[in-house]
This record gives sequence, structure tokens and C-alpha cells, in this order.
Amino acid sequence: MGSCLRAVRVRVRLLGIRPAAFAERLGLVPYERVSGARTDVVTPEDQQVVRAVRDGDWEAAPRYLAEAGNDWQERDRRALLLGGTDGHLAAWLAARPDDRDMALVRAHRLVTAAWQMRGAHAASHTSEGQFADFHRVLHRAREACHTAQRDAGHDPCPYIAELPVARGLGYSRKDLDALWTEIALRAPTHARAHHQALQYLCAKWHGSHKEAESFARAAAAAGHPGDLLSVLPLTACFERTLGLRPARRRSFYRRRDVVAATDSALVDVAAAQATDPHDPRLPQARHMLAYALHLQGRHDAALEQFRLVDGHAGSLPWSVYPDPAHEFVRARDRSAVRARGI
Repeated sequence: MGSCLRAVRVRVRLLGIRPAAFAERLGLVPYERVSGARTDVVTPEDQQVVRAVRDGDWEAAPRYLAEAGNDWQERDRRALLLGGTDGHLAAWLAARPDDRDMALVRAHRLVTAAWQMRGAHAASHTSEGQFADFHRVLHRAREACHTAQRDAGHDPCPYIAELPVARGLGYSRKDLDALWTEIALRAPTHARAHHQALQYLCAKWHGSHKEAESFARAAAAAGHPGDLLSVLPLTACFERTLGLRPARRRSFYRRRDVVAATDSALVDVAAAQATDPHDPRLPQARHMLAYALHLQGRHDAALEQFRLVDGHAGSLPWSVYPDPAHEFVRARDRSAVRARGI
């Protein structure tokens, strides 16, 4: 256990309360029931489609994708969901080998498979065999992306799907810029596209802290309330401070510019919430906000965000840790204790 969580539990035990009971007393989800799954947004309609395709109704997949229409955020989300679902791609491919939608979903499936082969460890702890498999499958994903891009028209999703391929295969900056131009022409405020481009520009991949932060600030300035692009500077801040000791990380997050970025993200999230309380992009934004607020010592505001995503820890920033639920609960309970003045 980390020192922060130990301190929380010591204080809780001094009150004669078990940690799980403490969480439940505050209306929070105990650690044992916090999910580390990759997403906390799966609607009943999503579940119905996933069940159908796993039971052999592959035609439910293209129908569900088509129903998103020109809502590019939703089309992208559904393509990702279908790309993570087993049991339908082979039948879909056999029936419609030239289907662009099938190629899009297949691209997502291959990207997921490639990253699973590579593993989550740093390059120095990844074997040559893992890298060989990673690159081999990403080349197949790129082919699927290019198939989906044929006659794509106004659809940005096949280009967005290529961004993690660009990161994994190490596209040149010229090639990345060409890909980003296609996306920006079609969906200039697409939140996930910006997140994927930011990852490419991070120091741990093909850029630097300066480039990532500059990109994030420019995107946030160009966005409007509700676009959720104001969360990008917080993501860039997280990437920059990931390897720092806790005290230095807290100090960095309490810089005036980071606090201002957090305030802007709060306004952005509130606008998105007012427009659509079920916006599937909101949980990811709230996770980053909760993390920033708790490091800034703004525990009441942090606890409010933690409550709105409680029970799920599969998003950034928690998902980079070996035990996402542990990291989530440690930060959440620290804010709960401080907010309650315990």
C-alpha cells in the first residue's frame, strides 16, 4: 500500500471503522468492488449488440455502426466497442469483404491485438519477439485503415483509427501531419483524436513534453465549452509528471497555469454535462479532473468528481498502473478524508 492510502486507513481505524465500511458509510464503492476494466461507459444498447454479435448475429454490428450516422464521436465510440467484441468479424468479412465499415472495425481489433502482444511495459522491458509481433499486426491494421479510408467522404473515423498505428510504427512527423490534416478537415474538435495525437507527441513516444503541452494548450484554446478539449492540458501534465516523486508531482499540479487549466476543464465538463448528461466522453474527463483536483488539495471538488465515476478505474490516469483500482481508491479516499475533515 502507498503511504497516502496507509495514512487514510490509519485515521479511519482510529475512528473504529473498517476501510470498506468507511467507504460505504460515505456512499463510496469499496476497493474490492472497483472495476479496473478499460471503460466505464457501456450502455444497455451496447450490451444488447455485443450479446447479439457474440451469439452469431454479425449483421447487428454494421447496423449499430450505421445508426450513429454523422455523429463522428459516437461512430468512433461504436467502432471501438465492436472492435473489442469477438465472434463477428470473420462472418462479416466473408459476407462483405469490401465493406469499409468492416475494415474500420477490423482496424480497431488489430490495433488492440497489437498492443496486447507488445504489453504495457517500457521498451527496455519488451522483447524483440514482442516488438516483431506488435509491428507485424500494426502493418495489418494500417492496411485495414487504408481500406476504410477509400471513399470515406466526410467520415474522419478511418483516419482517427490510424493514429495509434502511427504511434506504434513511428510515422514521420510529415506523415503524421498529413494524417492529422485529414482528421482536422472532417472533425476539428474530435476529443479522442486529439488524445491519440497527444500520445504521439509525448516524450515517451515521438515528441517532447514541450510539444505535447503546446499541442494541448492550442487545442484547448480552439475548443468551445462542451468540446472537452480543455482536458488535454491535464493529460499532458499527467504524462510529464508520471515519473516524479509524489511531493514534486503535487507541487507541479499546484502551479498557477495547471490550476487555471483545471478550472477551464471544470467549465468544459459542466457545459458537456448540461448538453448531454450521458455524454460517453464525460467519465474520462472526470477521472483526469479528480486526479488533478486531489493533487491540488481541492478535496471537496475532487470528491464530487470521484463520486460521479466511482466504481470504475479503467481510464487514465489510473489505467497506467499495475493495479488501477488501488490507485483510484487511494486518491479517492484521501480526498474523502480531507473533505470530511477527518
